[in-house]
Order: sequence, then C-alpha cells, then structure tokens
Amino acid sequence: MPTKFQLNLQPASFRGVPFEVVNDRIGAGRRVAVHEYPFRDMPYAEDIGRRARRIPVTGYVIGDDAPAQAQSLLDACEQKGPGILVLPTMGMFQVLCASSESEERWDEQRYVEFRIEFVEAGELLYPSSAKDSQDTTASAADNAAGAASQDYSNGPSGDTAMAPRAFSSREDAEGYALDTGKPAVFRNDGGGATLINPGTNSLSSAPSQSEAFNNAVATGQPTAYSVNGGKTVGIVYPPS
Repeated sequence: MPTKFQLNLQPASFRGVPFEVVNDRIGAGRRVAVHEYPFRDMPYAEDIGRRARRIPVTGYVIGDDAPAQAQSLLDACEQKGPGILVLPTMGMFQVLCASSESEERWDEQRYVEFRIEFVEAGELLYPSSAKDSQDTTASAADNAAGAASQDYSNGPSGDTAMAPRAFSSREDAEGYALDTGKPAVFRNDGGGATLINPGTNSLSSAPSQSEAFNNAVATGQPTAYSVNGGKTVGIVYPPS
C-alpha cells in the first residue's frame, strides 16, 4: 500500500513533457557585495537583493521510445521563454532552462539520463521614474545660493530702503531719489560716481571703499563707493 508521502508525490514534467527524477536540488540565498578596504581588518557585506533560485535536476526517461522521449525533453529545453517545471516534492515553478545534457550508455539500453539546470524566470520590471535626489539637492543648493546672493545685494536684512541704486544718467538718479526717497548713484561726466542723497537732492562724490566702510560702521547705513578711478561703483553694508 502506498504511503501518505508517496500519495503526495507529483509526476515530474517540464512544459508537459514527463520524466523521472533521480535527485533535485534548489539553490537560494541573497546577493552579497563584499567590500574590503585597504588597511582595515573588518569587511562590509552589502545585501543587494535576493539571488535567483537555481534548480539542478538529474532525471531519466525509460522505455522502448526512450530516445524519442529524450528528444522531446531536449526540444522543451531549447524552446524560447519560460515554462512550467513540476517536481515530485517541491511542486511547480516558472523557469527557464539554463543548460541541459543527456547521456546514453550501451550497458543501460532503453534508458536515457540527463542533467538539467533550471533558473527561476521571475518577471520583467522596468525602472520607475523618480527624481534624481543628487540633482534635486544640487538644484536646491543653487537656488539657495541665488537667494543668498540676492539678499546680500539688497543688504544684510534684504531691505533695499537705504541701498543706493546705480543709474547711467543724473536725471534718472534724481528722479529715482525724489520718487522713492532712496539714495541713488550715477556716473558723472568725468567717469566718477556721484551719490544723490534722498529728499535733499544734494550731490557728493562717492567715497573710496575704506571710507565707505568707515561711514557704514559709523552711521549703520549702506554707503556707495567707487574704485578703478570711478569706473566701478559698489556698496558697503554695515556689519549686522
């Protein structure tokens, strides 16, 4: 009488082609990237995902038509794409046939033995779209740097109320100073920089950079200065 174990055994086959099993194995585990660094005794093993399962099978076909059965199994192994593998105790798998070899012996007629290695087929998953975190970080840093640069150009507090604005003509500078009550700078006929004080419309030559710094410290107000013989105008802001 068959045992309960024997009753639970399934007929082995691949793509519907039956065969008998001598032994089967399954290889599993994790993919590991081992990092070993110079002058360090401790390595680092990085887990990079599950390893594809490999299933080596040793089996046979037997009978007067054993060569024909073996050819059917060979054709199944060479067929493109995944197929269903059924093993007596391990059950059903979706696999690809990675390699196959058969052996016929003169002293064992009507019998063909084979060794096949199957590998699980898995599924094709395309990469999903996602933001490049490195690019996003770099962009955010650029934006922050731009904002900081803009704030600096507007003064330490970001307030442009007392920051002199440069103009190419006296008329534009005067109009700006009168309309806004803010200081303005324009280039005079000699190529130097002239500062217009808001409200009074009084004129004064822009000081040197060191003079502008001293004035900014003393008054707590932004001060315009000229360098390179009046060809360049800059602004010194008081220390915050």
